[in-house]
Amino acid sequence: MTTHWPIPLPALTLLLALAPTVLPPVHAATFCVDDANELQITLQAAMSNGESDVIRIEAGIYRSTSPDGFVANNFSSQPYNLEISGGWTSNCQLLLPGQRSTIDGELERPGLMLYGSLDVRGQVLIRNMQFIRGLSENPLRAGGLTINRGYDIVIESSLFRQNIHRHANGTASGGLYVASEGSISIRGNLFVDNDADTPQTFAAGAAMLSCGTFNGSAHFNSNTVTGNTADLGASTDIGGVRVHGVPNCAWTIANNILWDNAGLDLAIHVANTNLRYNDIDDLGGSHPPATSIGNLSVNPRFVSATSFRLQRSSPLIDAGMNGPVGGLPAISFDGGPRVVGSRVDIGAYELDQIMVNGFDLSGFGF
Repeated sequence: MTTHWPIPLPALTLLLALAPTVLPPVHAATFCVDDANELQITLQAAMSNGESDVIRIEAGIYRSTSPDGFVANNFSSQPYNLEISGGWTSNCQLLLPGQRSTIDGELERPGLMLYGSLDVRGQVLIRNMQFIRGLSENPLRAGGLTINRGYDIVIESSLFRQNIHRHANGTASGGLYVASEGSISIRGNLFVDNDADTPQTFAAGAAMLSCGTFNGSAHFNSNTVTGNTADLGASTDIGGVRVHGVPNCAWTIANNILWDNAGLDLAIHVANTNLRYNDIDDLGGSHPPATSIGNLSVNPRFVSATSFRLQRSSPLIDAGMNGPVGGLPAISFDGGPRVVGSRVDIGAYELDQIMVNGFDLSGFGF
């Protein structure tokens, strides 16, 4: 087992001149994790140490022994940040582009659940993870990843595959459930074969995202969402993504592929939603988009049924928006550059020059 630190970063003490009080130092702790038991212990330690925390997870497969999966409850009400990233080499010395760490629920338990309180204003960042085969049988939980309440949330370059939410009255999602009182930014992820196995029409197969911030903003950019299902796949079921929240939280949905999901690919249930350069098969919900610019409804032309890169002939190559509100991911889903050519490709992948020469990376995973 790799010894996990914390290694405190240099403490920063801010002295306020001519003020009667001195602010306490800001601390951060970094942990390296290489097995499932250590991951759960580290999550709980991060909840109670009164510091911002960075949890680095070595590449590999992590299976919880708890029926609730990996869980972190009761975040401090102080503005501490939490970063969880996967794909690290031994002893977390190096992060390899395109590599991820896998949380496998084995179709027996949820993947990862993070819970907080309404007054938390720290950031939670999840990056380079894979959430597969998670199973949730409780409301307000996803099979894959649940982040519920009180955060500024960023989820980047992660895979959600074959996760299931199963509950008769389930208000949640197969892959991802986010309810935030802060900001939301979901960028550069792949959602495939997730299922909301519930008769509730407001559940979503891939992701259910709720912004509770008045005059706030939320962003869903450069993701690929395909092959997800909900209940029986009726036209009003949401196999893809459902966005909702308070009326004056502005959603930007840009550069996404939302295609070939059962029922609706995107369901909008909030008034102030702006669509920019997406490829959307079936759009619905209780509200029309506030604005819609550059959107398509065309076959993406994936490489194959199991590889969701784009063929060279795809109409989505160089068809996106380089500067959407909420920004682009730093890299493509497979670890390459995010923009090749004059404009970004739509979806999680960027067609690099190596693909032009016929070299297919699908054997290395999604």
